[in-house]
Amino acid sequence: MACGGSLQYENRHVDVIRATNVEGTRRVLTLAGQLGAGTFNYISTAYVAGRATGSIPEAQSRGNATNNHYEQSKIDAETLVTSWANGRVRIFRPSIVVGHSRTLGATSFSGCYGFFRQLVQFRGMIERTQKGLLSRSPVRMRVHPDGDLNVVPVDAVVQEAVAIALQDACEGVFHLTHPFPWKTGATVRAMFELLGMHAPIFIDRRDDFSWLDQQLDKRMDFYGSYIIGHKHFERIRTDAALRGCERFAYAEVPLVELCQWYFQVLEETQVFGFLAHRFGKRAWVERSGGSLRLVRRLIKNFPDARFVHLVRDGRTCAISMSRHLGFRMALIAVQLTEILGVDPWESRDRAYVDDVPEELLPFLPERFDREAFLRYETPLPLCGHYWSGEIVTGLDELSGVAPGRLLTLRYEDFGQAPRPTIARLMEFIGVDVDDVWIERMAGIVRPARSRFSELAPGERRALMEACQPGFAALAELYSDEIAEAALDEAPI
Repeated sequence: MACGGSLQYENRHVDVIRATNVEGTRRVLTLAGQLGAGTFNYISTAYVAGRATGSIPEAQSRGNATNNHYEQSKIDAETLVTSWANGRVRIFRPSIVVGHSRTLGATSFSGCYGFFRQLVQFRGMIERTQKGLLSRSPVRMRVHPDGDLNVVPVDAVVQEAVAIALQDACEGVFHLTHPFPWKTGATVRAMFELLGMHAPIFIDRRDDFSWLDQQLDKRMDFYGSYIIGHKHFERIRTDAALRGCERFAYAEVPLVELCQWYFQVLEETQVFGFLAHRFGKRAWVERSGGSLRLVRRLIKNFPDARFVHLVRDGRTCAISMSRHLGFRMALIAVQLTEILGVDPWESRDRAYVDDVPEELLPFLPERFDREAFLRYETPLPLCGHYWSGEIVTGLDELSGVAPGRLLTLRYEDFGQAPRPTIARLMEFIGVDVDDVWIERMAGIVRPARSRFSELAPGERRALMEACQPGFAALAELYSDEIAEAALDEAPI
């Protein structure tokens, strides 16, 4: 069953959207054929219906006008799936998927979560401008209040998709949608009320929008097409296929409880948004050293985060590490802990103290010698091996970052080509800056100087060998530097 996909929709993400949703599907279809699979189950979306309104049948999409790149990519992927010649095909089309029907828990926050999040952010920005404005003054929105918002719990989608997939006779298109959808107007009003905002005024046209109305409308750009018009997703084929199966016990999805649950998630994870608001900044970028090995934990706690991986020539990085007192202490601590079998700062166990080398004895907590610490030279190969370990482990951690949420930049490029590098970084962060600002920032940057060439030949070889696994993992990012180093070390 193919169920992965990109939920991004902005024009700037079109390449990632199509690479994931269309080309990714193409590759999975090829793999299924190579493995001899006789059935292909594909998770699409009910919103391949695009701009169509009224009753939406469970049938192949044919030339539907779409609202965004995401919808078009799913239509194109469905076209690939239906043309698969190796066997039976099922296309499952869930509507707006939310968390579990009992726990409300979710791990992905697009769809109605995104709509609610935009409201929260809009309220926060306006509150900073004029406190209480949105509780006193209604905003106008282009909403068709009598339309349906079809929201379905994830466990319902899973139960029905699996039940249909286990029936060999079934193929074709199946809507995995809620039989009792929310009403659009009531849903939007309830979200406003929950956030302490004045009930909105629903209109059909944007002609008379105030500046405030326009700002909200811009934030809701993607969601605008889902709160106008009316779609009724037929379930004729789905209900027929499920006849005789244990049916999901559908109940109305609790809107207020769902939003309250997600609002708590936002409060717990939006510390950076709070800092940006507190200090009057447009965005907040957290830069904590040594966090590369923690990426999976960061993803879990900050699911909407974007990651910038700033890499540097391992040889220069190792030289810098060797002179950094924090790294010096950390590497000493690692060595002492491994030798003693316990953390010497947490335990008084010294059963293996005789195994501690003479040069490390002054750094035991009970006899710590400041002058010895300042004189201690951290071995360069040790720093090189540490750098390689960080890179190899870190790249594995970064493999869990969703497409489009990771930008890798070379430290050296900020010195060698500061303007385009700074521009790439700011575009990724999502902050609009002009050429004057970029020029001013580029003027601050000074090219980094490497002291690798100043090392003795034996030191260079030892450091190069220690850094080799890291360079191999980074592949082409430092291919020129590695080739140059190999020439320098080649015998004449």
